[in-house]
Amino acid sequence: MKKTCLYCLSTGEWVHYSSSGKTIKLRQFKNGPEPEEYKSSNPGDEDRLAKRLINAKEVSFAEVGARIVSEDSELIPSKLRVNEDWEKWRKVIIFLEENKLQIQSPAEKKRDGGSIVIPQTRIRRFYESLRLFSSVAIHGSFAGYLTKKHNSSGRNDCAAHLQVMFEESADHFARYKNTKDRFAPPTKQREDPWWQRPKENKGHTAKALVASLKPDTLPPFVPVVFKDDGALDFTPIDYEVSPYTTSNATFEDGHHGRKSGQGGVDLLLQSNDQAKLPIIAEVKAPGDTNMFLALVQTLTYAVEFTTPNQLLRLKTSYEQQFKVLPADAKCDIYLIYFAGPSPELLEETKAITDKLLADASSSVAQRVRRIAFIEAGKPGTLKFRCTHLSQPKNLASSQHAADGH
Repeated sequence: MKKTCLYCLSTGEWVHYSSSGKTIKLRQFKNGPEPEEYKSSNPGDEDRLAKRLINAKEVSFAEVGARIVSEDSELIPSKLRVNEDWEKWRKVIIFLEENKLQIQSPAEKKRDGGSIVIPQTRIRRFYESLRLFSSVAIHGSFAGYLTKKHNSSGRNDCAAHLQVMFEESADHFARYKNTKDRFAPPTKQREDPWWQRPKENKGHTAKALVASLKPDTLPPFVPVVFKDDGALDFTPIDYEVSPYTTSNATFEDGHHGRKSGQGGVDLLLQSNDQAKLPIIAEVKAPGDTNMFLALVQTLTYAVEFTTPNQLLRLKTSYEQQFKVLPADAKCDIYLIYFAGPSPELLEETKAITDKLLADASSSVAQRVRRIAFIEAGKPGTLKFRCTHLSQPKNLASSQHAADGH
């Protein structure tokens, strides 16, 4: 079995560890031009090796690479040769020292009881990649592809690839379980809320619209009524809710989970119909990304909010609002934008959502009841208009049809 990693010894020195078959090599970082090498190939050397690594802290190459990639792509450990690139290895060690990488020895992990591992799903990685390559042209290529068919018969729809990604991600994220942490602290406990800053509440901005829903008041919030389609009425529940807030966590790639509670869905709402389902709402101000990215973002959140563990957590975190939420509940998605020039990739995104929810048995439809595109008036007016509604036909027949639907 092959293994390579870095060890930080109890003395503070760093060692490059590699093993292949029965041969193990330790290369210790010293001040000389070359590393000090220790090689073990005899069965009796295990005790000597164990003493060398007692209380050492293991750091995987993936863990280092995840942190260093944004700083210097030439220093990715998995791409460095252990002998020829020794000076680059020194820079890696300097980076780890300067950034005070938080790692634990096996004894420390046992003492602390370990941390919760947050899954990083395919659809989450896809969303993060789209954010990294933020060109509308690139996003438009993806959107255009997802609206096509592989052949004239209509089979092998390209949107099926997104369905597969969604299903695999839902299964993957189902292993995450955290019942002790709320999704977000109670609104009244949040310090220095931005909605109390006058400059944040002016203009067509996402924060201004969220502020117009009065998140600083205690529940119950004032329900929002659609003048043209009462089926879409909702009640605000919370804002900027991270689906994986965890007090003691590590992401699967080795990232420390200290940022697990930052950001999140713009608005967590509740439908005012009999189902009382959670609604994942993203607010896009003019010039704020594009609608295709917003869709992928909300699909990612849909995966991360609708597993059985997370639905139970919703009931625990918002026990008054979601106290009767079933263990297999779906969610709604609202993509909210401001009146005026249409967001980029709006029409392409509508076509994609129609495909995703056309079949009530599809992976997305198993967790998402409907996706609504909503035009918002000036912040503070609470006027909304549904411009497009995607949902399975069995739902569409019993509700108001949106424009062009």
